[in-house]
Amino acid sequence: MLDQRSRHTRAESSPPNEVESNHVSVSIVTSMQDSTHPILKPMTASDVRRYSKKSQIQRTDTDFMICAGRKDFSIPEEIDSGDLIWDCQVHPHGTLYFSSEQVTWKDPDMETSMVQITVFTDADVREQSNSDAIASCVRKLLDQAQISGHLEDTLTELTIDLSTNAQGELECKYYFVAPDRRVLFWENDFEAKHLLGEVKGVTSGHIKYAMEAEYWMHRELYPNDCKITPELHRELQAMILHAYTDTIFSEVSLAPFDTDELQRALSIVDYLNGELRPYIVSSRFLNPSQGIVNKDSIADDQYIWAYGARLGTDHAVYADDSYLARRPIVKLFNLILFGSPSSHVRKIDSVWVDQAVNRPRWKMFMNGLTSEWNGLAIYSTVMLAVDISFLAVPTIDQRPSAKIALYISSLWSVASLVVSALLAHSGGQQDNIDRATAFMTRMTRSLHGKENLAVIFSLPYALVIWGMVFFFLALSLVIFLSANVATWCTVGPAWLLVIGFIGWPVWAAKRHPIGQPVPFLWNRRKLGE
Repeated sequence: MLDQRSRHTRAESSPPNEVESNHVSVSIVTSMQDSTHPILKPMTASDVRRYSKKSQIQRTDTDFMICAGRKDFSIPEEIDSGDLIWDCQVHPHGTLYFSSEQVTWKDPDMETSMVQITVFTDADVREQSNSDAIASCVRKLLDQAQISGHLEDTLTELTIDLSTNAQGELECKYYFVAPDRRVLFWENDFEAKHLLGEVKGVTSGHIKYAMEAEYWMHRELYPNDCKITPELHRELQAMILHAYTDTIFSEVSLAPFDTDELQRALSIVDYLNGELRPYIVSSRFLNPSQGIVNKDSIADDQYIWAYGARLGTDHAVYADDSYLARRPIVKLFNLILFGSPSSHVRKIDSVWVDQAVNRPRWKMFMNGLTSEWNGLAIYSTVMLAVDISFLAVPTIDQRPSAKIALYISSLWSVASLVVSALLAHSGGQQDNIDRATAFMTRMTRSLHGKENLAVIFSLPYALVIWGMVFFFLALSLVIFLSANVATWCTVGPAWLLVIGFIGWPVWAAKRHPIGQPVPFLWNRRKLGE
């Protein structure tokens, strides 16, 4: 049975070799009376449940007596559980985890050089059953690695995570790490579907970026005694500098951060060279989910964005057979929504490329939409006030057709105001990249998902324009239903002139058809002209 409550807080009468701490770790209660071994199951660093288990401490009063003269409240440095001696480590976030140094041979005949194995776990090894289960798993895994000849590097790391499956069986989830190669490996065949995610057409050379992302995630989880070497420091600086310059000079940069974030990252990296403790900052440099820069984020970004094949955020590397077939829907709605869907579908195509989102580009996209919706809400409010004021004119009752047009204009204005408010509120909740990806995935699952989303985004603009059209119609009816010939002669030319002034910018701003590139725009943009 999995118990996710911390057992660190002890009464003063507890044995002295127990850890006294409020740092959270995972406690797993198992029965080791039978001789069955835990089930070995491969996992990745992303599968470690440290941040998803949401451990809780019971809200109970504790009788804790502090002995006279006691000055030491520190966590013991070591826990001797018999088979393994564990070092207690405290993550910078405050989580307690455990490490154990082991020495073994590269082969079972013990004729070649020794291999130093560092074992990590989040499981509460103060529970003897947990420690025994992990020791059994470590022995079995190292024996398999020796026989198969997988212990090629003199420094290897092993992460163990204990859990129970739906049948109540104890599972030992694990992965090995080769730090010199920045990869994970396993002693069982590993189904990489979870690791690949939504990326298609993955090759062996491509998957290395996903493996490196998992390596940096491992470094983030277990950062103890990891020194930032000058080589790693230079690599990190070069990576950020490249992303920084690319973001400045390219509108389709693949960098997952904007210029302000990258500039702050550079200032942070300057303090890291040769430091031990801040290694977690190196492995998490500007993590989008945590707010600081992250090397596993850049490695993961290289994997997701098909590093080498995709040279811009708006460049799709997967063939889309339905691209042309779905566009007639946009053309149909363009007729009644004043061409707005085609504009929005191009913007959506530029930010949602091959089922992936670039964070700075998404941020700019949502900021632009939110500003547009807020501005349209003001227009809708003004139009509604004008319609109501016009309806209050006494002579409007003598023009039923004009009155009906004003009613319709008022309804369009109210609809635009409500839709703008709803979309602005919804857009403000999509600033997080994970929520944005989930939102776009959900909205674009259907055949015409992008087109439906473009139509929704177009509604505030189209509705307020329809409100203006019907207001203009009502005003025209009031003018031309008058029997006064002088009014026709004086206002008629002005009315035609207004129609011309309205039509002129509409004709001038007419865009190219969807799918037709704008000549020289790409080259000028890339050359910075």
